[in-house]
Formats: sequence, structure tokens, C-alpha cells
Amino acid sequence: MQTKQDLTARFLAMVVLLAGLQPVGAQTTILSTVPADGANNVLPGAPVVFTFSTAMNPTSTVALFQDETADYQSPPVNPIWSAGNTVLTCTPWPAFANNHIIQWQVAGEDALGNPLSGATTGSFTNVVGVNGGSGTNAFTFFQVVKYTFYEQFSASPPVLLPNITYEFFAQTLLSSNRTATNITVTVPVRLAVSNLVENLLSPEKFSVSDFNTNQPAIFTTNFPSGNYVFNVSAVDSNQQVTVNLPAYVPPNSPQASNYASAQSVNPSQPFTLDWITFTNGLSTDWILFQIDGGPIGTLFQTGVPGQLGALNGTSTSVLIPANTLSASSTNIAVLAFYHVAASTNGTTVTQAAVASVTYFTIITTTNSAVASAPALTIRPSGTNVILTWPTNAAGYTLVSATNLASPVWLTNSPAPVVVNTNNAVTNGISAKQKFYRLSQ
Repeated sequence: MQTKQDLTARFLAMVVLLAGLQPVGAQTTILSTVPADGANNVLPGAPVVFTFSTAMNPTSTVALFQDETADYQSPPVNPIWSAGNTVLTCTPWPAFANNHIIQWQVAGEDALGNPLSGATTGSFTNVVGVNGGSGTNAFTFFQVVKYTFYEQFSASPPVLLPNITYEFFAQTLLSSNRTATNITVTVPVRLAVSNLVENLLSPEKFSVSDFNTNQPAIFTTNFPSGNYVFNVSAVDSNQQVTVNLPAYVPPNSPQASNYASAQSVNPSQPFTLDWITFTNGLSTDWILFQIDGGPIGTLFQTGVPGQLGALNGTSTSVLIPANTLSASSTNIAVLAFYHVAASTNGTTVTQAAVASVTYFTIITTTNSAVASAPALTIRPSGTNVILTWPTNAAGYTLVSATNLASPVWLTNSPAPVVVNTNNAVTNGISAKQKFYRLSQ
């Protein structure tokens, strides 16, 4: 015969179950994980999925990941809960590094506040290869570039960079969902084979480089024009791709033509950087401009070919938007000319280039307020006119045109001479009208 206490206990248990709650003594656990604990050959970009025995409290439940192979660094993931809060999907972004052991730990509580119990830790090992991860790069990209480096210290032409004058660079960027266990490149003539090294932060990228200091003959011998052969070793299939580097002459050294103006930039205003023409530069060639922000990363950069803002080989200037740079700052700028040969078969893109790169500074003024323009004065002197403006107006050039309806402003001659605190230019008076202005 059932006692009153038995009936009461059954009644209370039924109330709990009908309310969708757990009876006393039930445990909140992880029912399954994908990949399973101890799994191998996991794709680095694959999501990690945890399924729980009951609805969890998303605000107090978290999955933590550590890369055991990389000194227990914490790679970032994007956590998404299912509608009923019973499934947590964590997608790595960027992808985990290949051939690394990833440890996970889940802590938290269910909707009633019961703590998570049972097995709450585990690990898995990523495949010996790489996954593109983002799902956006449809092509596999193979590139060979030979660089020559310069520095510009004044309005004079740049000089060769003494410490690292030449660089050879080879790169493979795998398309999404491709894997590779090893990638090599074979240099023509010498038939030297180099292993490309994977980028841990962008695991779809493999690259190798070699530097040479001011020995052009040796550099040319070590890395001649011809066919560079890439071999991709993969778990599923291998691939061999040839990139032909033509016997291109390196582009002329990039040179900022308004270097003086770039040393006194008002950061609150847009600034246009001009450079000398890329000699024989074509629309199929590429110009890259970049401002390095040091520890905080790149402050400004033009696009790569195919992107909005990319500059082809016929470009001669770039506009740096207002407030891109901080006041009273010295910034390292990079200007590069790439003479490019590229091709594609629909799934693979190859690119070979010779490039010239110049480093220089862009310096901003302390006061970001708009400075007033210097006054240009003109007065007759016999059969001449004399034009003057203050010498402290750095970065200004006297230009002239013969009409204002459709003016063509040209640098005026002769060059100015300094008279006391002014720049002075003397021009003869002729029958043709002429208009003058100061250009910055």
C-alpha cells in the first residue's frame, strides 16, 4: 500500500516534469561534441558543435579553446546558440592552425541554474594540411616577385636601401576548403628546391623569401627569369603549377614628386601625394601605396588588383583622406611599382612580377587647424614683374597659365631666389597675358 509520502513525492515529481524542469538529482551534461574528443584529421576551419542534455543559460555558459601546440594561445571563435539553447556552435575565425592540437573546455549552467557536470573538457588534432577557411577565395593563387628596395630622403631621387636591397618572394594562397601537406617551388636553371612556410595566422598562405644586399649580379644568377615550378602535396591530390617570370627590367625607383609638401601635412585636410611616372607602366601593371601605423597596423592602403581603390601602372597620385593621420606624427610610407604578367585558367591564378619599392616619411603638423595660404604679391619693375611670397610657406610652388577659361598650370621659371624673408621671381612683361598662383 502506498503511503501518503509516496503519493506526495510522485505528485511533486510530476509537477516538475510537466513544468519542463529537471527533477532533483538530474545532471546537466554535454551529450555530444563534433568533432569527438580525441578526433584526428579535423579540418582547421570546421565548426565545433556542443549538444547539451537540456536548455542552457547562454549568458553564463562559455566554450574556451586553447592551442596546445602554440603555447596554449587562445584562438578566437564565433559562438552561436540554437533556438532552444541546447546546441552551441563555435566557428573558428580565422581557422585553427593545421596539424595543431586544440583543447576545449565548457563551463556554465542550465536555465535553472544547475551547473554543467560530467565530461566538460576534450581535445582534437587538426589535419596535416590547411583549409582556406573563409569560403570566399575561389582561386588558388601562385606568385613570384623580385623586389628592389629604395629610400627617399629629400626631393632628390631615391637611393638603394643598404641593408636589404633585393628580395625574392614566392607565395601560394590556397582556395577555400583545399588542403596541403607541403608546398615547394623549384628555381629555374639552378633547379634549387625551397619549401614554402605556412602562415599560422592565415593558414591558407604559404610563402618563402630570400634577401640579398647590394649584389645584383648574384641576385640575378640565383633567381633568373624563366619557369618557377610549384608542387602542392595534399591528402587528396597533388598539383603542379608553372609560373613564368619574364626577363623584365625592374621599374624605375618610385619617387614622391611633392616630397617637401609631404613633410608638412595638415592631417585635418585631405592630402594628395604625387609621384613621378611609372616608366612604361601599363594598365595591366600595379601600383601600391601604403602608410604603416607601426603597432596599430596599416593606417592607409590602396587596393590590390580587382579591388576598389586599386591603382594601375598609369596612376600618378593618390588622395589620403582627412584625419587619416594623427597630428605631429612621423609616418613611414611605401610606394611600389609592379610590372606584372598574370594568367588564369578559371581555378588557378598565376602572377609573376618585378617590383621597385621606395620608403619615405610623411610628417604632419602639430596644429591640425587649417593654415592660412601665403600671400603672393606682384609688382612692376621696368619691363619686368617681380613676384614674391614668404620663405616660411613650405611646400608651395609658383605656377602660371595663359588663360583661366581652360587653364593649364605649369611650373613657372626661373626658380625663385631668396631676398630677405621672401622668395622672389622676376618675369619679363610680354604682349600675352599670364596668370600666377601658388600651388601646394
